[in-house]
Amino acid sequence: MAYYNKNKNEENKERKDHFQELTDKLIKRLEDDINYEKPWFVCNEAPFNPVTGTKYRGINFVSLLENGYDDPRFYTFNNIKSLAEETGQKLHVRKGEHGSPVFKAVQIEIKAKKDGEVEIGSDEGEGKEKAKIWVLAYSGTVFNGSQIEGLEPYQFRERPAFQQQEEAEKVIEAMKAKGGVDLHFHSEGKAFYQPSADRVVLPHRELFKNDALFYRTALHEFGHSTGHPSRLNRDQTGEFGSAKYAREELVAELSSYFMGAELGLPYDGRTHDNHAAYVKSWLQALKNDKSFIVKASQAAAKSVDFQLTKRDEYVKDLEQQKATSKAYDDMMAKLGKTTREREQQKTVALSR
Repeated sequence: MAYYNKNKNEENKERKDHFQELTDKLIKRLEDDINYEKPWFVCNEAPFNPVTGTKYRGINFVSLLENGYDDPRFYTFNNIKSLAEETGQKLHVRKGEHGSPVFKAVQIEIKAKKDGEVEIGSDEGEGKEKAKIWVLAYSGTVFNGSQIEGLEPYQFRERPAFQQQEEAEKVIEAMKAKGGVDLHFHSEGKAFYQPSADRVVLPHRELFKNDALFYRTALHEFGHSTGHPSRLNRDQTGEFGSAKYAREELVAELSSYFMGAELGLPYDGRTHDNHAAYVKSWLQALKNDKSFIVKASQAAAKSVDFQLTKRDEYVKDLEQQKATSKAYDDMMAKLGKTTREREQQKTVALSR
């Protein structure tokens, strides 16, 4: 368990600086997105550390891929060194390359003095009320696989189109069957989530330019559905153009991206009708609050976890149904065979 001591103000400052730096980078990238129509993210797989097996989620997902890397691998200096020793390869970070920060959740102790002041992480003094909270702290720096000289190019997963669609279908069907979300198709070119009816509304599949766009759009709207009071209970009361509305839209978009990367679906945020308006609202929110991206990323990660949990429950139910059906078929087949054998024996006996 980690604590911040009174003499670690510089660590606190460093953590805040990293978040501000990330926010500034995102602002610039989104401004480029509006002016030059560049996609926000270009990697279609989730970032991970091949040495430790760590899969980066939430704010780390955004922090690592916002630089536009299409390679999902990330390594620490020690990872690179140990990998070089194990494989005999000459590996090193290219000169002039800069790493990306990663963060971890730590628990800190807060003590309230009698005069109302707050002190962090000190074990001294009497008459103080103690409380522990979780915060995000700077954990270290990692480098993308494309920044490492001598490293073999990444071999992207090759999945048949039908398999990608099958995995996305499982999530959709799970949110209907296990999550309780209603899904309605219509002939209009609009996709949205209706909180009052707890319903996702999508254009008919054939109205989309391609399958990937259909599933990405569906995942975006089902991301919204996780905010319903019966699920994760996010604030979805914001009007169009407000900070609350911008945050909820970013949560749904990041949820769609995180989930798509998990399933291997290509991403292009520009396919949304209100893409430019969304980006402008996110820009304003980022400029007003550097914790905006952190909060949205955490909420999106929870949204994905919720949907994947429902998917696993749904798949488990399907497997149980198949097992029960097979057992029944086997039993009936055995009974049928026994009946036929008896009839054959009876026929032989009568013919004598």
